[in-house]
Amino acid sequence: MTNNNEEQDDFVVTSESIINPKALINALNAHDEVIRLVKASTTKRNAPCSENISLFRDLLTDNEGETFFRQSSNANTATTSYWLSRIKHTAQLLLNLQSVPEYQPISTDQIYQITRMSPAPENIRLVSSALLNLGIILIFDEQLKGMKLDGAVFKLKSGHPVIGMTLRHSRLDNFWFTLTHELSHIHLHLDQLETPILDDFEEASTEEIELEADRLTKTIFVSRNEWRNCEPKYDLRREIVIKYANEKGLHPAIIAGMLRHELNRYEIFSDIVSEYNTRDLVFKHE
Repeated sequence: MTNNNEEQDDFVVTSESIINPKALINALNAHDEVIRLVKASTTKRNAPCSENISLFRDLLTDNEGETFFRQSSNANTATTSYWLSRIKHTAQLLLNLQSVPEYQPISTDQIYQITRMSPAPENIRLVSSALLNLGIILIFDEQLKGMKLDGAVFKLKSGHPVIGMTLRHSRLDNFWFTLTHELSHIHLHLDQLETPILDDFEEASTEEIELEADRLTKTIFVSRNEWRNCEPKYDLRREIVIKYANEKGLHPAIIAGMLRHELNRYEIFSDIVSEYNTRDLVFKHE
């Protein structure tokens, strides 16, 4: 028999939640931070209170599970979890309101074709639609104070993969690396994405799941053999980088970013990687 009082309660307490110490501790630790975020979100985004309560409930539910963090230990986990709940909420809403194709496994060739949209910076506005046609939901949502996150990927119960991106770094190379990395997770690790993967690329990871996605990402841009002997690795002139990127069908920021990372020389090619502001291209266009 259904308990009508339970149906009307925003926060249903079950015997499982009462006896689960981990869930209780996580809920208590997150409480003050989440209440602050709910108030800020209601004020800034004009979101209905019921929507924020739903997000809060989702957050506490998620805390009972495990999330794979490629994230620094001093990052605000409550804030990150709240952001992730917003991404999940938005993705589910989109799925309910739009006709989204059933997801079919994405191939490396399809990921390759997505990255070849990069030469025209304004194409980042079209990526969401291109991925939605493949059954993949891409959501941009700026990171909240205290977060240290570039992207996230997980799978809905419907089987649709979801990518969330913060665009915390506004460079084009960061945009395309983050997107391609999360698509690589979908290609390689779909069966593991009931557990969300959260990526902070300022933190090096030794987890095999991350190393695999990193390797595929780089290969999608340039094959290992080609990269090993490519001209820009031995001639760092700006025109050489641009010429090689054009040959590979990529925006020069991607090649410049790969070189900056590999050489650990983040002072070079700043003009190339920062020529366009991805946050302006995405959020100011909405």
